[in-house]
Amino acid sequence: LTTVAAFLPLFMIKGIIGEIISAIPMVVVAVLIASLIEVFFILPAHLAHFASKTEEKTSGFRYHFDTQFNRFRNGPFRRLVEIAVNWRYATIALSLAMFIFSVGMMAGGRVNFVFFSSPEADIAFGNIVMAPGTSRQQTEKMLKELEAALLRAEAKVTDNEGGLIEFHMATLGRTLSGNPDETAIGANVPSASGVTEDLSYGAEERIVRITPYGQSLGLTVFSIGQQLRASLDGAVVTRFPRGDEEVTVKLSLPEDEVLTDNIGDIRIITPTGNYVLLREVATVENRLGFSVIKRQDGFREVAIQGDLNGAVIATPEALQIVKEAGLEDIAETYGLRYRYDGRDQEQAEAFADMGTGAMLALICIYIILSWVFSSWTQPLAVMIMIPFALIGAVLGHYVMGLTMTILSMFALIALAGIVVNNSIILVSTIDRRMEETGGDYMLAIVSGTTDRLRPVILTSFTTICGLSTLMFERSLQAQFLIPMATTIVFGLAITTLLVLFVVPSVLAIGLDINRGAKALFGRIFRRRINAE
Repeated sequence: LTTVAAFLPLFMIKGIIGEIISAIPMVVVAVLIASLIEVFFILPAHLAHFASKTEEKTSGFRYHFDTQFNRFRNGPFRRLVEIAVNWRYATIALSLAMFIFSVGMMAGGRVNFVFFSSPEADIAFGNIVMAPGTSRQQTEKMLKELEAALLRAEAKVTDNEGGLIEFHMATLGRTLSGNPDETAIGANVPSASGVTEDLSYGAEERIVRITPYGQSLGLTVFSIGQQLRASLDGAVVTRFPRGDEEVTVKLSLPEDEVLTDNIGDIRIITPTGNYVLLREVATVENRLGFSVIKRQDGFREVAIQGDLNGAVIATPEALQIVKEAGLEDIAETYGLRYRYDGRDQEQAEAFADMGTGAMLALICIYIILSWVFSSWTQPLAVMIMIPFALIGAVLGHYVMGLTMTILSMFALIALAGIVVNNSIILVSTIDRRMEETGGDYMLAIVSGTTDRLRPVILTSFTTICGLSTLMFERSLQAQFLIPMATTIVFGLAITTLLVLFVVPSVLAIGLDINRGAKALFGRIFRRRINAE
């Protein structure tokens, strides 16, 4: 039930990430529910079947293994537990130091974090954007050169053996990936690649602004614009029928004057009938126009995007570099606003959902444990192991050379339900030993921990073996799941070792607090009686 409670909040994750991982909690919860049915209704039948057989002869290997294991459990391991319980405050302090050290490894960049790692793609695209007015023949020539460069690169990488490229094709007039009008721009960010902006430039424009002198002559923007259109495109003088057709007579400038591209020499007629040159009554500026203007919420916007290598730099560090490079100064100088979108927005939404899900998971686990132990305080001794799972997660990513992702964080939430299983086994046994010893709590804690060594190891070892194969999977489809498997495997391995020493120490500290509280309230009660 605790594992189900830990996986259920993963259904709360929305967006693309939620769609990607939705199958994981669905399958896990279904399997766990099925396992409950198997445990209560099918397993007893199997146990009865084995009990009906004659006593099985113990093999030599099993006898030797059990003997050596019991010797270790009742010898060195018991002494270690006694040391941990006797030095319980030092044990907790050491565990907290390991936790702080793990947080420091993440904060110091020893183990980086990226929102979502993208596995290396097996398809590469190359887009060519030619200048406006480029002929089709020139574009085709450039495409052929690109194909030739691709084949030369394959020959160089494979030492002329080939086989690296399975298929390649070229298209003219359309693109297979991205925006054909995107243009690569520079990035001062290490490992940044594919940095593009989506400004779609079009034909060159002429910006005509009327001067005060032109206004004094009675000219307006409309009148100048109307005359410019008539000069460049021609003005319809008259239309008359000729046979079955209608003839349109259009008056325009000679073609050689239009091609000179010097519109400042176009003559403009004033309201009084006089002629003036355009440059005398208006200013003309050249500007590169846009074929598409993108807007969001009524505001014009431009998007700059790119890819980062998570092994070199993390997204927060890259954003800090961009900010220090003068982004705020540019925005202030030109009256712009900026925001971090894309993965950064998805990250904020995912972390918000994850925070809500984590709180819900912890509350559900606490309710379940309170019901199991019939206590409000014992669940805290079990749940104290949950934060220590981060120690194993950070260690696992460091050893495996991985970068922590959002899936690693999801795995920590799911790991909370798995981690408490070992603690439940331990605390339940210690409770029974306390009833048997008749009040010798320290003996009960040490004996209960010693007795449950094998179940605790088996509970964790089976899960670790089941997931460890995924950690070494090399297929492209499994790469984004490896951080999740690493978190669970290493986190469970470390917490299994810690639970055998931390939980007994926490229970012993709880007894110290209980005895101290009783002594304090006893003294207060006795003083009140004496005063009366």
